[in-house]
Amino acid sequence: MLNELGFKDFHIHLNHRQLLRCLISAAGLRPDQEETALVAVDKMDKIGEEGVLKELQTRGISDASASLLLEMLRRPEGLDEAGELARLESRLSGIEGASAHIIQLRELLAVSAHTPAGAHLRIDATLARGLGYYTGPIFEIRSALASGSLGGGGRYDNLIGMFRGQTIPAVGFSIGFERLVMVMEEKGLFGNLAVGPEVMLCRFDDVAPAEALKAAATLRAAGVKVEVYPETPKLGKQLAYAESAGARIAAILGSSEIQSGNITLKHLSTGEQLTMPASEAPGKIRGWLHP
Repeated sequence: MLNELGFKDFHIHLNHRQLLRCLISAAGLRPDQEETALVAVDKMDKIGEEGVLKELQTRGISDASASLLLEMLRRPEGLDEAGELARLESRLSGIEGASAHIIQLRELLAVSAHTPAGAHLRIDATLARGLGYYTGPIFEIRSALASGSLGGGGRYDNLIGMFRGQTIPAVGFSIGFERLVMVMEEKGLFGNLAVGPEVMLCRFDDVAPAEALKAAATLRAAGVKVEVYPETPKLGKQLAYAESAGARIAAILGSSEIQSGNITLKHLSTGEQLTMPASEAPGKIRGWLHP
């Protein structure tokens, strides 16, 4: 979606909520300090490492534990995703459950490698996602074009069960549409927002509306944007309207077309006009629209 909207320079930051808990435990924090540490780490992209260190200290976490946690979270420059997971695995050797969480992240990287998302994934041990209901992998979309995230989400196994009385594993995410629109407006990513039809379907000789709607449905099924002229005034008036509406092609149905199973196409810029079997019209239209 982001590629289609014109975003090229973006990263999908990926972490595992339980892996982050393992890092907190390995740094020597007590279980009752876990949530307060998560709150502080979640601010990393806003207040930086020094700010998180101060917040950890003000929340009663020892200097030694706070410094060790930040050291473990810090990703060395030049390390790729596989290398970062290997580093975390080494640092968490002996911590219960850590290896299983790292395996999940490796599997996500492998599954995503041949998708559009694959090249954008970044392992980020500092990613916390503030909401406490996450139970597994979490992710957040960030771009140099925007401050803050463009969207994010993750795995939550217990949230839906609160309402159903049973465990229902789920994954969800949200998109920051307002932020997306704001950035796209600022960077001119909307381009030409032509909203008119590609084809105006015109009819004459008292061709029934049902015939026009049937032809329009066939073209739409082929991916063509079609508007049906609602009445049957003189053809010239219909063609003039088609041009004013931004249509590039007129598809014309008269009694002879209905009887023969044909349709007439008129290129409104060049004036070229062809009559052909209706089944061939989508291909010809695509050729005219995308020469």
